[in-house]
Amino acid sequence: MGLGVIVIFGADWEHQFLDASPITAQDEFLAQPLPCVEVLGRSMVERTLEQFFRADVEVVTVVGPPSMAHCMPPLQKKFTGARVRWVSDISAGVTRTLKEYSRSGIEYSFLISGDLYVETDLLDLFFFHREAMRLATRAIDKEGPLNLWVVDCARASLSDLEVLLTDRNVASYTIGGYVRRLEDPRDLRKLIVDALGGRCSVRPGGREIRPGIWIDKGAEVDKRARIVSPAYIGRNCKVKEDALITRCSSIEHNCCVDYGTVIEDSSVLANTSIGIWLDVRHAVASGNKLFSLAHGVGAEISDPSVMKSNVLARHASKHGLQLVPQQQEEPLVSMVVQKNPAPKPEWQLGANPIQG
Repeated sequence: MGLGVIVIFGADWEHQFLDASPITAQDEFLAQPLPCVEVLGRSMVERTLEQFFRADVEVVTVVGPPSMAHCMPPLQKKFTGARVRWVSDISAGVTRTLKEYSRSGIEYSFLISGDLYVETDLLDLFFFHREAMRLATRAIDKEGPLNLWVVDCARASLSDLEVLLTDRNVASYTIGGYVRRLEDPRDLRKLIVDALGGRCSVRPGGREIRPGIWIDKGAEVDKRARIVSPAYIGRNCKVKEDALITRCSSIEHNCCVDYGTVIEDSSVLANTSIGIWLDVRHAVASGNKLFSLAHGVGAEISDPSVMKSNVLARHASKHGLQLVPQQQEEPLVSMVVQKNPAPKPEWQLGANPIQG
């Protein structure tokens, strides 16, 4: 008996077959799908794959549109048995994968939307499906149906997906455990708060240098900056003098929080610089965009001294370069390239005041 997984991305397919929310302006806030966004050091799609590999699945296939190829993490390098398939017709790609599974001896497969993160007994769901003797079994929770199924590969490959996933063909299975639907940046924040509060199994990267405070590799925290638990400071981040990180805030990799700035109940996503003496509260920041959690709307900041993207800096670092100020008084605006910078020490325990 073989067991596989298909993780499905693609708005057209989801709106046709899955319970997907209507597309709104907030969906355009990020340049990549929420599951591909780094959360506490790793993307949620990576964490989802880990859940399935722990359930002893043999192969995982991610199916998505070619437009996603630039933002998907390099899963095949991190997971043996994982592969990625970019197709213009998502439904046909899923059907083709099920046929290939069946021919290679994979009898059953999970189907899961990339926008869903679950921590549950996946093997119990599988055993329930096998005993139900239906074409498919769909998971549900207290909020309703979830975009998570188990299907018989051989029988599913002979059926049209639209027929396969109709209610009359599908058994229902109520799951326990942790469930998070990733539909907008507010869901991302809820997941981060739950993770930092220990309400799910997601754990931040790096070291927990004090209870509830995680510092990842290469982070530089000024000795006069303050971090109040729970909080996460990501890889190669800079938290400068008199900055304050508090109330379940997370700073993802290659970010900079400048002098005197307060980050409260917020997440600063990868490659983002926040300027001096600012208050970022109840928000998600990404590049030069700020999403208000309270109002559910995003705004684009035109002034690079307030917020900006660090993508250029990340590109330079991959080639052994460093972006340094051309003039000391304008560190965030005028840059030149310097080769072969001297390595900087990693963040050291006790170098700055930590509050628990």
